[in-house]
Amino acid sequence: MGLYKRGSVWWMRFTYQGKQIFKSTETEDKKQAQRIFDKIKFEIAEGKWFEKKSEHSFKEMMDRYLTEHASQKKSARSYKGYVKNLLEFFGEDILISEITPPMVNQFKMKRREKVKPATINRDLSILKNAFNIAMKQWEWVDSNPVTKIPMEKEPPGRVRFLTKEEFDRVYDACPEWLKPIVLNAVHTGARKENNLSLKWNQVDLFRREITLEDTKNGERLAIPINDTLMETFKKLSKVRHINPSTSSSTPMPKRRLQGDIQW
Repeated sequence: MGLYKRGSVWWMRFTYQGKQIFKSTETEDKKQAQRIFDKIKFEIAEGKWFEKKSEHSFKEMMDRYLTEHASQKKSARSYKGYVKNLLEFFGEDILISEITPPMVNQFKMKRREKVKPATINRDLSILKNAFNIAMKQWEWVDSNPVTKIPMEKEPPGRVRFLTKEEFDRVYDACPEWLKPIVLNAVHTGARKENNLSLKWNQVDLFRREITLEDTKNGERLAIPINDTLMETFKKLSKVRHINPSTSSSTPMPKRRLQGDIQW
C-alpha cells in the first residue's frame, strides 16, 4: 500500500475488498498525490469509496473500434497502422481507465521524435474518437483523457494552381484513357476517391449535374457540369439524344445511365 511513480506521474497501490488496486493520481506533484491517496484511504475506511475502474483493456477498445468504426472507412488500412502505433506505446494489457492525460501527452512527446505534427494529430484524433465511442456508446469509461491534450500546430499547406500552359502540357502527355479522368478532376475539384469511383447514376446529363454522396464532411454535394465536361461525358456515354425529333444541333444524352463510368 503506497505511492509509486510510473513515468513522471504518481500512482497509488492499495487493497480494496481483497483486490490489489493500481490507480493514477494524475499528478506529478508528490505532495498533491499524497493528499489524494490519504483521501481515498479515509473513504475506504468510512465505506464511502467504490471502485469505478473499467475492466476493459486498451487492446479490447481498439480492436472493437477497428471492427465497428474504422472498417467502414475507405482508409481502413491506414487506421490499422495508427492503432498499431498506439498499442506499441500504451501496451495491450493496460486498462483504459488507467490511461491518463499525462500519459497521452507522453505519447505525443515520444511521437515528436519520429513524425510530423500532422501524423501526431491523426494519432490523437483516432485515440480521442475511440475514447468518445467507448464513453458515449459502450459506456466503458466515464471520461476521455485525450480531450485535455492540445493538438499539434501544423504548418500551413502550400497552395499552388497550374497555369493553363502547364495544364495543357500535362494533359497532352496523358494517355487517352487518362484524359477524361484528368478533365473531370480539374473541372469538378472532386477528391481522387470521388473521381475514380464515379458512377453513371451520379451523373445527370439532363440537369447537367454530378451528385457526390460520400464527401469528406459527409454532406451531399451537387457539382455543375460545364460545357467541357458535357462533351466528355457525351463521348463516354456513346448514346443518342432523348428526343429524336429535337431540332437542336447539340444532341441531348439520356438523363441517367447505369453502372460504372468506363474511364
